[in-house]
Amino acid sequence: MHHFDWSLNCGFESLDHLLRFRDGKDTLRPMLQPLGFGFEVELGTRDWWFGGYSNIHYQEPRFNQGLAARWIPLDPADFPDHVRARKARGLATIFQTEWTFVEYISHFGWNLGSLHAAIAFDAGPDGFQVRDRMHNNHPWFTEDGYGTVPARVYRPAFDRRLTVLDYELSEPADTWESEFRAVLEVSAAEMWGGPGFPDHGPHLHLAGGLAGIEYAIDTFAHFAPRYSADSQVRMLLGIRLVDCIRTLMGDRLRLLKAARQLQPDDGSGQPGADFLRALTEAGRHWRRARKAFAAAGAADSPRLDLAADALRAVLPYERAAADAAAAWAKEFHHQLDTKGEPA
Repeated sequence: MHHFDWSLNCGFESLDHLLRFRDGKDTLRPMLQPLGFGFEVELGTRDWWFGGYSNIHYQEPRFNQGLAARWIPLDPADFPDHVRARKARGLATIFQTEWTFVEYISHFGWNLGSLHAAIAFDAGPDGFQVRDRMHNNHPWFTEDGYGTVPARVYRPAFDRRLTVLDYELSEPADTWESEFRAVLEVSAAEMWGGPGFPDHGPHLHLAGGLAGIEYAIDTFAHFAPRYSADSQVRMLLGIRLVDCIRTLMGDRLRLLKAARQLQPDDGSGQPGADFLRALTEAGRHWRRARKAFAAAGAADSPRLDLAADALRAVLPYERAAADAAAAWAKEFHHQLDTKGEPA
C-alpha cells in the first residue's frame, strides 16, 4: 500500500506518485522547489491561506532536471478519449477540477470553487479508474485512494473547469550544481521581492515573501475582536492554516535535504553551511508555529495573538535563509565560472 504524502499539494503529490511508484524515479531533484511564502486574504468570505513556492506557482509549476509540466484546458467531452490515449502510451492522466461539485468530497455542495487534482488511469463503461487522496472513505474507493467512479459524478465539476497536466521527464540539459544555483537565486528573489501581488482586486489581497509573513503577523495582531470569536476563525486557524503550514514545510524539508547533499553542515561559516543552519531553524520554528496555530484554533475564543507570535518567531530565520540563499548562489556562480561551465 502506498500512503499519501500530505506534505505535497495535491497536484505535486499526484505527479510524485506516478514518477516514483510507477516509473521508479527519484523525485527530489526534479521536483525541488525554491523558498517561497504567500499569504492570501479573501475579504468577502474572510478566508485565509498560506502557501510555499509550489502552491503560489501551482498553475505554472517550476521543475528541474529535465522535468517539465503545464496545465492544459480540456473539453470534458474529450476527457475519456484523452485518458485512454495516454493509457495506450503507458501513461496516466493527472486532472484538476472544481472539487466541491464532486459528490464524494466532504465539502460537496459548498460551491466554493475549490480546485483539487487526482489521477485517472482508465476510462470505461463503468466510469473512470482513479486515485484520489480526498476520497473521504467513500465505498467506491479502497483505503489507499483507488477506485472506479461513475462518469456522471465528475460531470458537474468538469462543466465548470477541467485541466490536465501535460508532463514529461527527459535528460537534464544542465548540471545539478547549476540548476541548484538557480533554485537558490529564485529563493532569494521570491523571499525578498515576493511574487509581486499586493492586490488582486477589491476583495482579494495577496502578499508574498518576507513581506507576506509580516503582513500575516499584522493581520493576526490587529484582527477585529468582533470577527474573531466564531467557528470560521477557529476552523481557519486550527485546520486550514495548519494544513497549509504542512505543505509549506514540505517545500523547505525537501530543499534542506537537497542542500545537505551538496554542503555538509560542518559549521564552517561558508554560505552553504549558513543556509543549512538558517533553513533548519526555520523548519523548527514552522513546526512550533503549526502547533501554535492548532492551539489557537482550539481555544474557545481564538487566540490570534498566539498565531502572530508564532510567525514573529519564524521571520528572522526565513530572512536569514533568504540571505544565505543569495550568498550561496553567488558562490556557486564563482565555482561554475572557475570550472568553465556556463553561468
